[in-house]
Amino acid sequence: MVRAPRSALGIPGLAAVLLLAACGPALTGQRPPTAAEVALGVRVEQVRAHLSAAGGNARAGRWELAAVHAAHPAEDLPAIGAALAPRDGAADAALRGRIAELARAAEARDASALGRLIDDVDAQLAGVEQTGGTAKERSLPIVFADRTRDRQQGNRIPAFSPNA
Repeated sequence: MVRAPRSALGIPGLAAVLLLAACGPALTGQRPPTAAEVALGVRVEQVRAHLSAAGGNARAGRWELAAVHAAHPAEDLPAIGAALAPRDGAADAALRGRIAELARAAEARDASALGRLIDDVDAQLAGVEQTGGTAKERSLPIVFADRTRDRQQGNRIPAFSPNA
């Protein structure tokens, strides 16, 4: 049985992220991100990929797959929490609660709650990227340049709408 890689980014995506992280300081004149910062960024983007997949599968009526993808972010919470909890325990607890709610909403096939929770978790993850300093103070904006640009333009993870 062939299993798909666990990483939503895959090896080529991860290589691109690491390359951009390594080149970022040369482009911005800032210090390179630590290995922990890069690992955190990868985990955050993995969670976002699962959120997107959960919403897309729910929109297509594939609720079993939506539930599987909605449950995966819990696997990344220990790594995200290790970075977030020491700086903001309340934000860590809120993120954990929202991700648990999201998984329950997908299991219950509750389209309206799932859409709201996908948006909420995406917004909370934006705060995680900023943990430990603003993105401009770190090289992480290079890693997250597209995500930051999209947010500034008002775009987020494609919104889930049961009518889409």
